[in-house]
Order: sequence, then structure tokens, then C-alpha cells
Amino acid sequence: MGFTADDIRGKNVVEIVKDQSESLKKIIEDVKSGKTIKKEVKRYTKSGEEKQLTATYTPYYGKDGKITHILFFAFDISGLKLK
Repeated sequence: MGFTADDIRGKNVVEIVKDQSESLKKIIEDVKSGKTIKKEVKRYTKSGEEKQLTATYTPYYGKDGKITHILFFAFDISGLKLK
């Protein structure tokens, strides 16, 4: 997506996605409740280029059984969507 480690270090992901932050907040709340979410999302690169992604958000549980992280995997399907 063109972001460097310095661009994102110390920032909440919601700050980075900006205009998609409300939909991302909903996804995060669903994952915090234990759900795995898989969906197509629109995100923008650092330079503002639109990308279509197939994204999976999965809760990660610590040894105490509580969610400690959210695993995020995404694949750029922009080329497929344009055809």
C-alpha cells in the first residue's frame, strides 16, 4: 500500500484508513466479539490510489483466552475487479 514503517508506527489503523474508518470500526467491534470477518473492502494507498481487497480479520487469543490482537490478511483484487 506504499506506507513505510515510520508512516504507521504508533498509529491506530483507523487513522490510516481515514474515510473508511466507520466501516473499519464496525469490523473491529465484530472481531472483538469473537467473529472472523471476510469481505471485500476498498482502501487507498499512501499516494491515494484506490485498491479493492479481499480482507480477512480474525481474532487472536492469548493464553488467558482473551482476544489480544486482530490478524489481518488481505489480497489485492483490483485487477480482477477492473476486468
